[in-house]
Amino acid sequence: MRRRFAMRCCRHLGKTGWERWYQPLVWGLLIAVILLLLNAFQLKAVPTLRLAARTQGNNLAAEMVSVQVAESLQEYGGEFMQVERDEDGRILSVGMDAQKANLLKADLTLRLTEQVTELPKRKLSIPLGTILGGALLNGRGPRIEFIVEPYGSTQVDFVQNIQSAGINQTVYQVQMKVKLELNTTLAGVSQPAGCETTFLLEERLIAGEVPQLYAQGGFAEQKKADEEN
Repeated sequence: MRRRFAMRCCRHLGKTGWERWYQPLVWGLLIAVILLLLNAFQLKAVPTLRLAARTQGNNLAAEMVSVQVAESLQEYGGEFMQVERDEDGRILSVGMDAQKANLLKADLTLRLTEQVTELPKRKLSIPLGTILGGALLNGRGPRIEFIVEPYGSTQVDFVQNIQSAGINQTVYQVQMKVKLELNTTLAGVSQPAGCETTFLLEERLIAGEVPQLYAQGGFAEQKKADEEN
């Protein structure tokens, strides 16, 4: 009887000692390991997430610019070039149709600005294996979703080019440069993104002598190709 009582007391004391000393130590070590793993995961995941946010923003900007430019050109398309001749048919000036260009610029800027403003929050999902890294894990595992909030600004400019294409032949071009900047916010971190591209609105081969200077609607540039030659 006494022996059984002593064994029970030893067991009770042993269990109490484990609970008092070893169990908190094990839990503390486990929590420390989990924190270290989370920190390592964050260090690995943040650069991947930033790259994904930037790529998402670049693709989104390119898509928006292409669609809106196509729609604007359907309404304000046509010739963007004006040629002024004298009574003998000689070319006095070659230039861009400033009125049509300004209408196109205003319409395109408004379209892109409205699109950026009305953009809903986009969900970005990345496979867990891609975040962890490694060739075997890339693209595998469950997808982790994040929210990307795009903010941006739009800039539309026109460029005129004129260059020699042979004896008494000149090529005249009107180009439109569109720049859309997006600032994607992912997990409280902002990432710049965007798209900058050039569209050819007019290209014309002009036969006959063209003046060294051409001006239209406030534009005046020197024919650089002749100077270089």
